[in-house]
Amino acid sequence: MGVAVALIMLAGIIINSVLCGVNALNFILAVISLVILAFNLPFTKKVIMKKAIKINFTVISALFHLCILTVLALVIISANTINQNKGFAAKINASSTLIQNKDYDKAAEALSQLADEYPADADVNLNSAALYLRMGNLDQARQYIDTAYRIRPFDTDILFNYGMVYYILKDYRNANSFFEQVCIIDPYYVEARVYAGMCNYMLRNLRKAIYHFENASVLDPESPEIYYSLGTANLDLCMYPAAKAFFNSALESNPSTALKAEIQKKLSAMKELDFKGVD
Repeated sequence: MGVAVALIMLAGIIINSVLCGVNALNFILAVISLVILAFNLPFTKKVIMKKAIKINFTVISALFHLCILTVLALVIISANTINQNKGFAAKINASSTLIQNKDYDKAAEALSQLADEYPADADVNLNSAALYLRMGNLDQARQYIDTAYRIRPFDTDILFNYGMVYYILKDYRNANSFFEQVCIIDPYYVEARVYAGMCNYMLRNLRKAIYHFENASVLDPESPEIYYSLGTANLDLCMYPAAKAFFNSALESNPSTALKAEIQKKLSAMKELDFKGVD
C-alpha cells in the first residue's frame, strides 16, 4: 500500500514538473515520497523489524492520506494549467489568422493584450514581429524579434523572421546566415530554402542558389516561382538547356499572368539569340 501511494505521488510530481516546471514544492514532495517509498520496501521493513525500531503507523497512515491529497491537488493544478495553455494557444492562433487575413488593426489589438499578460513569451513576440514586418515597420519588428530570439534562439520561425528583417533591408549576407541556420535545423522548411536561394542569387553565389532552389522544388513541386528562379539562375550560368526546361516547368505549373509574361519574355529572348540547345 505504502509503495503504491509513494509511486503514485512521484508520478504526479513528474507530470506536474513537466507541465509547470520544477519548483521547490515539487522537490520537497519528491523527497517525502522517496522517504515513504524507502520505508515501505520489503528489505527496509525487515531491517526495521530486526532493529526493533518502533514506527508510529498512525503517522505513516496520515502521511499516506496526505500523499493522496497532494497527488489529487497536483492533478487539479495540472488540469488548470493545460486549460490555460489551450486558451493561450487559441489566442496566438487567432492573432496569426488575423495577420494572414491582413486585418492588422485587430491583430495589433489582440497581440497588445497578450503582451500585457505574457511580455516574455516567445510566440507573442514572434507574432508581433511578423505583424510589424507585414506593416513595413522594421524598427518595431526588429525589437520584437530580438526579444523572441533571446528566449528561443533555435526556433526556426524566429530565425526565419529574423532573416526576413535583413532581407527587406537588402542585407542579403546577414539574411542568408539566418535562412541557412533554419535549413540546417529543419531541411524541410521550404520558405527558408527559397529565401536562402534568393539571397545567394543576389550575392551571385549562383550554384548555391540553385542548390537551395532545387531542394525547394522537391518540397514544393507545384510552385512556378521556384521553377522560374531555377531557370533564371541557370540562365545566368549560361546553362541554357536547363534554364529552358525550368522555364517550361514554370509555365506548366499555372503561373500568375505577370510571371507567365516574364517567363515567355525570357524564352523568347533565348530563342532570338539562338543559343545552342535552345530551339
